[in-house]
Amino acid sequence: MDNVEKSIMIYMKNENGVAVPIYVGKNDRVEAIYMEAATTRAIHRGSLKGKAFFHNGHRLKSTDVIGDVGIEHHDTVRLMSIGPHRQPSIQGDEILSLLNNKRDPGEA
Repeated sequence: MDNVEKSIMIYMKNENGVAVPIYVGKNDRVEAIYMEAATTRAIHRGSLKGKAFFHNGHRLKSTDVIGDVGIEHHDTVRLMSIGPHRQPSIQGDEILSLLNNKRDPGEA
């Protein structure tokens, strides 16, 4: 099986209801969705703070494997605010930190 067969198209939906299609691998971790979100106009770095992605009402952890949490081709993951009592895992704030460390040297 090649990479094309393992790829699925899903939609990331922001809090305003704007959905953006992305391609991810079924064996990728949910962290890949956060990385895509950080570089997408409809969902950008600043809008990830204090938020998490949800699928079918369940909060996705960045360490979850996309195929293992039941995400299928054409499914939608929703970006939603999370309460102050967050479970420890890499989420929006931590992804921002990772992305800021990978900036191009020319960025301000």
